[in-house]
Amino acid sequence: LVVFRPFYFQWWFIVLTGVALVFLFILVYKWRVKQLINAKLKLEKEVLNRTKDLKESLAQEEILLAQQQTLLKEKDVLLKEIHHRVKNNLQVISGLLELQEKNLSDDRAKQALQEGRTRVRSIALIHQNLYQYENLSRIELCSFTNDLYKQVSAMFENKSKDTMLPE
Repeated sequence: LVVFRPFYFQWWFIVLTGVALVFLFILVYKWRVKQLINAKLKLEKEVLNRTKDLKESLAQEEILLAQQQTLLKEKDVLLKEIHHRVKNNLQVISGLLELQEKNLSDDRAKQALQEGRTRVRSIALIHQNLYQYENLSRIELCSFTNDLYKQVSAMFENKSKDTMLPE
């Protein structure tokens, strides 16, 4: 009676099993490498898309910033033009009142025109003081009223000196 060893103890089965395990290991390794490569490519694609989106949004922000700066410059130019026109109009009114005053002989009418000119000059001083402040939403009222008081009082002092001088 011959007793054979079980097939799983045979050399050919052990070699065949070893080769199959190595082949299986290689297949699993290649499959995992392929998965990692695909994941890497997917991540790189996502990074490129996000980078592209960021660059586009930055470009749009730069365009908006440039437009805002242009609008601010235009606003400054318009504000300067408005200031200049208001100033000129107040000077024209004052000049017209002065010319009208020179043509009158009635003292009450002259006094009324002088008072009108004084008021126009006061408005011009207020306008000038307001224009000097860069931010009109925050004006120091105390210093503003002090400056205005000094200017108006100096103007009235000059007026009183002019009326006191003998002709």
